[in-house]
Amino acid sequence: MARAVVELARYGEGLQEPRVEPPIALSAGRLSIDLSARTVRIDGDDVEMTAREFDLLAFLCARAGHVFSRNDLLRHVWLSTPEWQNPATVTEHIYRLRAKVEVDPAHPRLIKTVRRAGYRFDSPDGADHLAVARPLNTRSSAVGTILQVGTRIVAADRGALQLFGAAGPGDVVGRDVFDLIAPSSQAATRARAEMRSAGQAPGPQVISMIRADGTHVGLLVRSRATTFQGQAALGAELREIDDPPQLIRSLVTGVSSEVSDAVIVTDPEFHVLSWNRAAERLYGWTEAEVLGHSMQNVVRFDESQHDLDVAWHELQTTNRWHHEVRQITRDGSAVTVLASVNLIRDEDGDVRAIVGVNRPVPPRDVRQEIVGGSRAPRGVRPERNELGT
Repeated sequence: MARAVVELARYGEGLQEPRVEPPIALSAGRLSIDLSARTVRIDGDDVEMTAREFDLLAFLCARAGHVFSRNDLLRHVWLSTPEWQNPATVTEHIYRLRAKVEVDPAHPRLIKTVRRAGYRFDSPDGADHLAVARPLNTRSSAVGTILQVGTRIVAADRGALQLFGAAGPGDVVGRDVFDLIAPSSQAATRARAEMRSAGQAPGPQVISMIRADGTHVGLLVRSRATTFQGQAALGAELREIDDPPQLIRSLVTGVSSEVSDAVIVTDPEFHVLSWNRAAERLYGWTEAEVLGHSMQNVVRFDESQHDLDVAWHELQTTNRWHHEVRQITRDGSAVTVLASVNLIRDEDGDVRAIVGVNRPVPPRDVRQEIVGGSRAPRGVRPERNELGT
């Protein structure tokens, strides 16, 4: 038992999850970006930047690891389109940024060119970019850890025993993990095991497990490979969540991770349950950073309270809401999205999940100018400097 406790403690050290924080600064190696003061420093020294250069650098840094084409950057940073602004302006800005932030601009390590695809910001040595800010208010919840070899549970900490309502380790250790999983979550859990056997790394999952008294408890499960007494094992952090109905579980398990639209699933109180790859790309937060946190602390709406109240009333009345809105992303930039939100209700009419699908679109004023032909055509320089300097 003592050995099992040591193994659990060692495993738990690797499961510390980063807290979501409203960013004040982004940093990557020698580079530091203050989003509030709109300043950039290299090794503590100020770097002069134009407004557009700052916006471009902050956008890329907040989405480290994602590739953006020149057209993507025109839409997100310039709020323009390739039909009405020459994509070469992006190339010029990238050239300028490299001259200011790279040790060797001819061989960039931060802002990389991905051939025939676009540009990608790489943090030094593969480290993630950092957000430094005030912590979010988070809900307290019971947390436990188990270790399993194959499907057999070989160790469980005190938190896990409490989650299962077990009187002692003997009620959990030695049992097949599928004996403790509710029937409604069995298929999803087996699919998760098959993904891991195929060499994939499944993300967090919401499942329902059976307590000793026969009641069900909703858990957010995060797992990774480890070892137990020299054997290959799987460790799982179990975090209690409120009322995860079967429908939420089916939505969260592998939800639309390959689609181009940002797909976000929350509980009725807007705590994030699923956040796909497109959402990471659009807003700059990774799924691991936002799971369990309130949407209002992750993505702010640049809309009046009256408009938000009207939207909520429509959503409650019709179970759906479809509208164009402006939202604030991780790096502080605004993005216009066509949002489609649906309430998922159970057979009793109670809301069990909220599913949002957000697609970025050019701002309304840009589209109106394009339709009206008031913007300078591509290749014609307007009165204002096209490079935004």
